[in-house]
Amino acid sequence: MARLQDYPSVTPTSNDKFLIVQSQGQGLAPHTIKMDSANPTGTGSLSLNRKSGTTVGTNSVAEGRNGTASGNFSHAEGDNNTASGTQAHAEGYNNTASGTSSHVEGSTNVAKGIISHAEGYNTIASRRSQHVFGEYNVEDTGGADESAKGTYIEVVGKGTNINARSNARTLDWSGNEVLAGDLTINGSTSVGTAISGTDISSQFTPETGVNISSVQKFGKIIIITGATAKVTTANSFFNIGTFATGYRPTKTFSCALANSATADFGYGSGLIGSDGVVKGIYSKATTYGLYFSLIFVL
Repeated sequence: MARLQDYPSVTPTSNDKFLIVQSQGQGLAPHTIKMDSANPTGTGSLSLNRKSGTTVGTNSVAEGRNGTASGNFSHAEGDNNTASGTQAHAEGYNNTASGTSSHVEGSTNVAKGIISHAEGYNTIASRRSQHVFGEYNVEDTGGADESAKGTYIEVVGKGTNINARSNARTLDWSGNEVLAGDLTINGSTSVGTAISGTDISSQFTPETGVNISSVQKFGKIIIITGATAKVTTANSFFNIGTFATGYRPTKTFSCALANSATADFGYGSGLIGSDGVVKGIYSKATTYGLYFSLIFVL
């Protein structure tokens, strides 16, 4: 059996050929295939420390240590990775890409779904075209099997171990997104268990007889709440107040006006003019005052 030290050390030139050898136990057995050193080409599969006894996929590549590239046209690189799906790619440590055309990277991740992508640590992408990253996500078991779409197109895992899997964020195929925590926009707007806004009541002057409870700004959204005196004429506008320059919304997003006696709600609406004046209208005459809540978009 030829050994590596049995071959002389040479310095190749552009006219030399690379000799392809295959590992056999502790020795090296030369093959008849040679590649041009200037433009190496070849056919078949490439094995550099491929895991012993594993299936060699057609035109597959295994490199690193203990790599398994059993899928046709698959590629495993790094340490102890498995690319068993056709056209699959696994890199990093101890990852498995079993789905057709799947891709996995990082450590101990699994990409089972076809055309799926798993990365991070101990993540699982089990459905078609799914992207999962982070750590220890909850596996999506929606859909029929690995060839079908699941519930989610993207998942971010935030679990701590295989027995405590959880998700930080999920995005489903309808575009609905669910966050486990709060959402902060522009560094000041928080939407979640603790909703907070900026008090801009100093930028709003109420009309006489109008009691303003609050004027809050949430990013580009302004919410005014309060109450006004009785409306004696049905379907007539009444002024609520005026915004200062720079705080004048351009669109009414929502409006609610209610009879303060709670016996006759009618229909309410609101609007804002270019002069910053906020107006309300109520569908019925009432001898009682009205509560209002107006939402505007800057």
